[in-house]
This record gives sequence, C-alpha cells and structure tokens, in this order.
Amino acid sequence: VYVDCSYFEKTIKENFNVKVININKIKYERLNYFKRIINLHLYISYQIIYRSIQFILSNILFSQIKFNKLNKIFIIEIFSIPNFEAKDRYFNNLYDYVNKKLRDKIFFVPTITYTSIIRLFRTYFLLKKSKNKYIIKDNYLKFNDVLLSIFYCYRILKLNFKCYCKKYELELNFLILSEINNLSSTNISIEAHINFHFIKRLKENEIKLELFLDWWENQSLDKGLALAMSLYYKKVKHIGYLGYAPRKFELQLSPTVLEKKLKLIPNTIAVIGKYYIDQVKMLDNSINVIVAPAFRYNYLWSIKK
Repeated sequence: VYVDCSYFEKTIKENFNVKVININKIKYERLNYFKRIINLHLYISYQIIYRSIQFILSNILFSQIKFNKLNKIFIIEIFSIPNFEAKDRYFNNLYDYVNKKLRDKIFFVPTITYTSIIRLFRTYFLLKKSKNKYIIKDNYLKFNDVLLSIFYCYRILKLNFKCYCKKYELELNFLILSEINNLSSTNISIEAHINFHFIKRLKENEIKLELFLDWWENQSLDKGLALAMSLYYKKVKHIGYLGYAPRKFELQLSPTVLEKKLKLIPNTIAVIGKYYIDQVKMLDNSINVIVAPAFRYNYLWSIKK
C-alpha cells in the first residue's frame, strides 16, 4: 500500500498486516514536522490580527444593549456570511409566526464566517443598517476571552490519546491526529471557545433568557454553546434547530450517549420533518427531538406551477 502521509502509514500498520510504503518517508518527515509547527504559529498570528480588528470594529460600531433586568429575552443564533451579511437565510419570515409582543423580545446573535478582514467593515455596516435587533458577541466579551480562545489551539501540540473502534477493531489515533494537524477545523474550535465565554459574560451581565435557539449542526461551536448554557443557564430552554434536510453521511448529527452525558448537546433538538427524527436519535434514543417549521424552505410555498 502506497501512502503519502506518516499518519496513514502508522494507521495501516497498526491495523493490517500489509506492506506500507510512504512516498514521503524520512526525507521529508522532519521537514513536515517543522512545517506543521510553523503553520500553526502563522495561523494563530493571523487569528490574533483578524479577531483583534473584529473586536475593535464591533465595539466602535456597536455597544452593549441595556436590557430591563425584569424582562427575559429570546436569543437566536445565525451566521453572517458574504452576500448574506444581514439577509436572513436561516429563519426566513420568522416574524410572520410571532406576535408583536413576542417579536420585541427576539434578538439575533450573528457568527461572522468566511469573511475577510476587508469585508468585515461591510459586514458590520450592513448589520448596523438592518431592522433586526442584534447582540454582538464582542460587545460582551473581554479581549482576554478572545486571546484565550485563540491560544487554546496550542493544545494540539500536546495531544496524547488512544482511540480504538471496538466494532471493527481499528486503531484510529493517527487518523485523528492527521485531521487535527491540518488545521482545517481550528477556526471552528476557536469560535466554540468564544461562544462559551460569550454565554458566561451574558450571565455575568445579568441578562435573563427565556429561550436560546441555536442553528444546530452539532459542530464544536454548537458544543461550546451547549456546555455554557448547561453551566450558566441551566433552567433556560435551549433548542438546537436543524433547519435543513440532513445528508445521511453527516454522522455528527447523531449525537452519542457520551455527548449527552457531558451536556454537549441542547435540551431539545428540532428537525424540519418526522423523517429526520430517527437520524438524530440513531445513537441515543433518549434525545428529545421535536418537529419545527422549515423556515429556510419557506420560499417553496410561493412557487407557482
């Protein structure tokens, strides 16, 4: 078996009695190690610059909202991406389903993704102009929270664990290390820690919540929210809204018993049809799953034959 990665080489050798040839063996292995270290330092340096600008810009253009401490609010998580900075592509026409009194209690929390430093200015400008009410995370975070979230990435240099799949009798340590070291999901991990600190700061500011509605895909940033909600807002209803038709291979959408035990998933998960309930409950039948409106697909009702 020919491979181009030492992690795959070690994984195959651990599990199968076959000859493995690494085409990048020895000659480049030490070089690749230093390359990974350099890439990690460069990535963290970029994150410090990017998130410092984001923090400064958001605190110039926005400020903390002064809430009545007697009133509870509804928080809805959304994502702000290029060309949809302030356009609702997650909970389309939500206001059509709620009365004015309830509407006044709804606040959106945007997570800005896939946005360059230059485009950050446009994003905040469009959010500022929008009629929706936004709670900006950086207005409640301390800059130290941001730095701690970024520097947490250095933990990947010290990871030491064993991962064994009993069903297929496979050692998976090296495959997981390979995925971690390519930094593909590092930004999401940073956002997960920021989400955790954000919920913590809301609690410190004595902001009362009645509901937290999370656009849920069971990624690490969702787990950061779930863990924080379980610690700081134990009695508040936390719903993870799976607002699209999931694909069969999205295995992360089937939480495990351990994830529930560690409080890494919401109290309730909402899907857009009964057909998807079994997929969410595949590994843990005790998960509370409900059916909710398919807001993202609301446009289908306006299509004429």
